[in-house]
Amino acid sequence: MNISRITDDVALLLGVCPSHFPDSSGCPTLADRILADVVELAAGAILSTPRDRLSGWRLLPDEGLTISGDGSAILTLPEDFLMLHSIRMSGWEREVTEALPSDHWLAKLQGSAWHGLRGTPSRPLAFSAVSPDGGKALRLYSVSPGATVASGWYMPAPRIDETGEIEIPPAAYPVLVESLTDRIRSSLST
Repeated sequence: MNISRITDDVALLLGVCPSHFPDSSGCPTLADRILADVVELAAGAILSTPRDRLSGWRLLPDEGLTISGDGSAILTLPEDFLMLHSIRMSGWEREVTEALPSDHWLAKLQGSAWHGLRGTPSRPLAFSAVSPDGGKALRLYSVSPGATVASGWYMPAPRIDETGEIEIPPAAYPVLVESLTDRIRSSLST
């Protein structure tokens, strides 16, 4: 989606002409205000849209997979990772569709003697983690030696490219325009 199209759609909701916003007093233009907030609000729009309505999922690479002897693995995520759709390791009986937070109570019990709480091939678990180089990662349980990523999909974080385009799933676009409009309205009222 082009930033100029987003600007036009926000202007329509505000009831103003985008080229005359806010006026000629040297204040930032509507496009300037949108550029300042669009990436942050686009990510929020994607995260708040039901997963089954989103398009644009990308394959998770299996480079950066490190398997530990305790049955866990760390999978380094791409730099543009925003959210997980699903991941299934070879040897797992089903896929994981949610990465639990690293401080989730189940994370502390993965080394426990209570087998009913640990990740297994029939009930695998994934937790948000930090990769060895400080990036985003997933800690996966239960992973056997030699396992690979059998399938995995993620949503990339939105960014503005050099042509002024931002990639956002169509289902999240109305949420983005509404969020931008609300933020600009609130800044005008203060």
